[in-house]
Amino acid sequence: MDNHPKLRERFSRILQRESEATEQLLALLKQEYALLKSTAPAEQLEALNQQKEQQILNVAQAVEAHNRLLRELGLNNNGEETRKLIEQLDGSGLLQQQWQAFLEQVDASQKQNGINGGLLTLSQRQAAQGLDILRGIGENQKSYGPSGESRSHSHSHSLGKA
Repeated sequence: MDNHPKLRERFSRILQRESEATEQLLALLKQEYALLKSTAPAEQLEALNQQKEQQILNVAQAVEAHNRLLRELGLNNNGEETRKLIEQLDGSGLLQQQWQAFLEQVDASQKQNGINGGLLTLSQRQAAQGLDILRGIGENQKSYGPSGESRSHSHSHSLGKA
């Protein structure tokens, strides 16, 4: 770590890329949330999902650049080693601010993804209940599988005959 200014600049660019990529992912997750709450066509959600998958790859590439730098410096790929590097290079506090911003965006993205997953699960459950009603399967004819998912018994009562 002889060349602190160049290393500091390189690390700052890496942290900036990580932060920007994660910020873009969070924006996509918020768009996904809005679509999940709306009656938007499934095609819009599918298109957004493709964008989200690409952005996840972008985040992974940015994180890999971070990890590669740590390995080049003989450090382990973990938060503690990153903090040590920041302490050695960061006279102005900029690297610490960038690192903290990235960690906050990761946390916000994980929370938003969890919310979206919960909303999707709820939507799927409501759709399944609607289908059960159309099939004539009542709540008392259901059981639950090993992971808590609802299961309908194979026999059903028809709502009517044509």
